[in-house]
Amino acid sequence: MINVRDFTVKGEAALERAAAGAAPGGQNSGVAFSALRAEFTRQAAGQFTIREGVVKGPSIGLTIEGNIDYISNQVRMSGTIIPVYGLNNMFGQLPVLGLFFGAAAMRA
Repeated sequence: MINVRDFTVKGEAALERAAAGAAPGGQNSGVAFSALRAEFTRQAAGQFTIREGVVKGPSIGLTIEGNIDYISNQVRMSGTIIPVYGLNNMFGQLPVLGLFFGAAAMRA
């Protein structure tokens, strides 16, 4: 299990473009996140499997899972980008309504 708090991803143009629609400014100072949580398993030498990865931020949220193979230089990851994550998650925090409108997968 890995847990990371309060970090910024810089230099990832695709991620910055995805977050740009959610956050004002358009500056390339990176994308801030408040939390990352994922389960991972090391398999054979240089191979990792990531499961149930959740990344939360005020402007964007992500889910991620897949495999990284450093020996053969292959990355097979899949996930979902959730724009305006802070606003979308607000509904999940409301009693009763959160059961129907909240992003339950992102509350981990």
